[in-house]
Amino acid sequence: PPRPKPYHNTYLFLNNDNGFIKIGRSKHVFTRLLQVQKEVGTKNVDIIAYKILDIEASLHLEHRFKRQFGEWFALSLDDAFDIVKKHDFETIVNTQHKYNRG
Repeated sequence: PPRPKPYHNTYLFLNNDNGFIKIGRSKHVFTRLLQVQKEVGTKNVDIIAYKILDIEASLHLEHRFKRQFGEWFALSLDDAFDIVKKHDFETIVNTQHKYNRG
């Protein structure tokens, strides 16, 4: 598997409009959130969690069969919380998830 990289954060963003979850990395997670909101054309994107370590590539590999497009995955909120627990994400931000795409 790919080796973790320091200096980046790995994040999980939720698009509340379609239920897809973005697995990405950035040095500045909250700035990246604003960029993603502009890119997708909605402010209805929230942070689920982030980890102060770059494990993006290994998460993409682990969930490759649920990839929809780009870095967006058809993961349920339960899937996301499993990632948070399994990989010891430091922060979980409350979100209103209306989809269950298990």
